[in-house]
Amino acid sequence: MPQLRCLIEELASNSQHRVLLLGIPDAECVRLLAVRLERGLIFGMGPAQKVAEARRACRELVNVMFHPGDPTEIPWQDQFFSCAVGVEPSEWESVDGVVAEVFRVLSPDGLLYMPEPLEIRHPGFVLTGVCEGWRRWQKAGSRG
Repeated sequence: MPQLRCLIEELASNSQHRVLLLGIPDAECVRLLAVRLERGLIFGMGPAQKVAEARRACRELVNVMFHPGDPTEIPWQDQFFSCAVGVEPSEWESVDGVVAEVFRVLSPDGLLYMPEPLEIRHPGFVLTGVCEGWRRWQKAGSRG
């Protein structure tokens, strides 16, 4: 899997991003992202053991929270997140199921980053670019 660090600069272009991490990256990456998104929110989902470890390692970060669970059932309201990052798609039982749920929680024109060469087969996402081993997909839709 490509390094998450390469996305931090791109994500930091908007310090108010609400980022959904689908998987738990290392604590150093979470800290870097939390600092760059000083007015944003980072919500990480993953297996219970990894979530417990991440909570301990990142407990001082006020704009970060972690929740154990299956990414096909994201416990958040529709269109809340401005971007999502597929940190550990190899652990998902259904990539299509996760992508459908991400589509639900992403805001109009929200971004989804997935590691190459993972393809998305969802009519609501359009490939818009590549960032050092990550493909950037945008949710097709209009605001308002």
